[in-house]
Amino acid sequence: MPRGARMEAFVKTVCEQVRFKRAKPGIARELMDHMCDQQQAYLRQGMEEDEAEKRAVEQMGDPVTVGMQMDLAHRPKPQWGFFILTVGLLAAGIAVQGALFGQGDSDRLFVTLIAAALGGLGMAAAYFADYTVLARAPMGIYWGLLAAALLLYVLFPAEGGEAQRGTLLFLLFPTAYAGIVFHYRKRGYGGLMISFGFLAAGVLFCMWCFRIRMGFLCLFSGLLLLTLAVVKGHYGVKKRWALPLLYLPVAAGCGVFAFGYWQRLMTAFSREEGLGYLTAVTRQLLEGAALLGPGATAGSLGRLPELHTDYLLTFLIVRFGWLPFFLVLGLLALFFGYAVVRCLRQRGVLARMTAAAVLSPLLIETGFYLAANLGWMELSSLPLPLLSYGGAGLVLHLVLIGFLLCVFRCGSMEGPPPLACQTHAWIQLADGVLSVRFRKPRS
Repeated sequence: MPRGARMEAFVKTVCEQVRFKRAKPGIARELMDHMCDQQQAYLRQGMEEDEAEKRAVEQMGDPVTVGMQMDLAHRPKPQWGFFILTVGLLAAGIAVQGALFGQGDSDRLFVTLIAAALGGLGMAAAYFADYTVLARAPMGIYWGLLAAALLLYVLFPAEGGEAQRGTLLFLLFPTAYAGIVFHYRKRGYGGLMISFGFLAAGVLFCMWCFRIRMGFLCLFSGLLLLTLAVVKGHYGVKKRWALPLLYLPVAAGCGVFAFGYWQRLMTAFSREEGLGYLTAVTRQLLEGAALLGPGATAGSLGRLPELHTDYLLTFLIVRFGWLPFFLVLGLLALFFGYAVVRCLRQRGVLARMTAAAVLSPLLIETGFYLAANLGWMELSSLPLPLLSYGGAGLVLHLVLIGFLLCVFRCGSMEGPPPLACQTHAWIQLADGVLSVRFRKPRS
């Protein structure tokens, strides 16, 4: 029998019992590594190579039984809890919009329902996608996203103060950028600076052609990814040098931006003009809100423009009271709390990066929206995930959540798969031979 044929036949039989295709390469690699290690142990005892291979395969047990155990251990894990939270938030958003649009503006509610249906299909497609494509084609995904945004910018120019079409496409930018970070993660300071350059290019393009706030969302999300990669040691650089290399240029850029917009920024906290006018109106409306039911200022909600997009939570508080708002806020807290915990538990590098890339823009959007709707600062114009009105935004948010569910469902398959037969014990006793493993198995 050719050298290694017994091992290959054993691995093939085991993998035939495993139904989840994405887990098979890792299982095959792990089984082969273990049998090769065991064969080497037998060779050191003076055994012939063919006999050593035969004994190493026999020690693994029946391949069909091992394969059935692998199949049980490597099944995708449906994320029903997270899915239920998503549906709950979506239902809450539709209910609040129904109350807002119920008086002769049913067309917008119809748009929301259509977007929810399309977004559900997109979420299902993303749920069954393969998130590792970010590692296989990072450049194509990154430049493809920017090319699509540029095409929308050229074909659909903004008119009359309307938002530039294609702006919300940058909600996908952090996810595409995660592939860039993963691609350059082992290249030291050079790889870190190249990754930062890709981030700067995307952010500046977004700010120049689309919206400054969306550019900041991409910037903060990208910095979070780079910071996590540096802290986790993926670039192989020293944190005390690498982090200043990232944050000093960003701080300088933000300083230049703040200098140019200083007066407008200050009005958000002081005078009732410019950006500060919306903040002052929001605070005045909230002062008349009740614990439950319409507040004293419910009749003045028309003072706020774009209630359905930028100030939906303010409408909820003033029209229905603080208690319904806290219920929605509790749903958001459960949603993001669950997502953050699952993100931190991902043991695969790409899975953790992808989950963080999807989650960070959703968190930043929610933070901006809450700040505007509670009268802290005028930071609206970015949608509130699953709750505020917007067809394209709702579809993209559901697609992102589907991709996040995909990572949570399959992320455990990325790292070295656990073996049910305990073949990676540090100390093994087989056929009267005591073996001690002094190195970790290769993945």
